[in-house]
Amino acid sequence: MFPSLRRVVLHEEDELVPPHFIPWPQLTHLSLNADSILPATLRSMLSQSLELVELHISFDSVAVANGEDDAVVPEINDPIILPHLDTLSVYGDIEWVLENLTLPALTTLDTALHRRTISLYNSLLSRSSFSLKSFKLGGPPGSFEIEPFLDIIRRMPSLTHIDCNSSVDVTPTLVASFASLNLAPNLEYLRMSSSYWRIVVEDDEFLHMVSSRDRSGEPAVAEPNPPPYTRIFRSHMPKRSWGGEAAVKDVVVDRQVQISETVHIYF
Repeated sequence: MFPSLRRVVLHEEDELVPPHFIPWPQLTHLSLNADSILPATLRSMLSQSLELVELHISFDSVAVANGEDDAVVPEINDPIILPHLDTLSVYGDIEWVLENLTLPALTTLDTALHRRTISLYNSLLSRSSFSLKSFKLGGPPGSFEIEPFLDIIRRMPSLTHIDCNSSVDVTPTLVASFASLNLAPNLEYLRMSSSYWRIVVEDDEFLHMVSSRDRSGEPAVAEPNPPPYTRIFRSHMPKRSWGGEAAVKDVVVDRQVQISETVHIYF
């Protein structure tokens, strides 16, 4: 049944109960979004989906509901190895995913870590030994402290793309931390944003940071006439060109007066 099916999107307002006819072993792309799912159900789905290269998960709860029989909870099992998974986006109740997957091929991670889940992320990294190229840290504005964020970056020198969104407060200290090539030596693009009126870091501080990472010694450049509430900085010969359309999409005007400013940096 459905021999050509490779991509599946499942969305449910309440508990996700997957259809019985989905050919899990042949899927390469899977997106799951629901209020909740039983751990045994999620384990059954993913343990059969060993060909996945892209996985998007968002559940408010991955747990047995109140009043459910504890017998439906499976015994602790070894983590599920998804040998080909390249891209993972996981939000909501992320603990189960961090605890129960092993992802040796992962290069792109988009998630909202917090204090409780940093150790789980470190365990995932240790048993998977992946080399991330792209990392996006989501979450509420200012929800992640600078030092834990930098610790994650230090442990992943392969990164070329970092997006800390507004989850990390953009301060002169954070910007200055990226002035050394010892941090993310292969970095090509960095995106920072703020939920306040503007990011309280001057242009000169961004320019100094970008110039400090440029082995040529040439000064960095601030792009003239960027989109509203956006600043764009680049080295004199960036490894990738800046994308005007992506920058325009970042413009968010809040009718409550606050405006989210975004900084794009191309090294």
